[in-house]
Amino acid sequence: MNLTLEFFGPLQDKMGCPSTRIQLENAPQTLSQLLELLNGKLDDIAPLQDPHIRLAINDALCPSTETLSLTDGDRVAFLSPFSGG
Repeated sequence: MNLTLEFFGPLQDKMGCPSTRIQLENAPQTLSQLLELLNGKLDDIAPLQDPHIRLAINDALCPSTETLSLTDGDRVAFLSPFSGG
């Protein structure tokens, strides 16, 4: 399964790029499973483990308790919390 990972806000700086493509053998069912699979494929997943990070799949926000339903070619966005006026 091929996924495009996108990083927004301060995560772009922390991850060193705005996006990257990865290949996974198994489809993760939860965010924690996704992070486990990313460990070793990315240089440092620590910024993605922040409990305030939100996840969107193909532009649809995912509740943190939702089971992931990923398919080949999906875009997975990691969104930093934003503040402003």
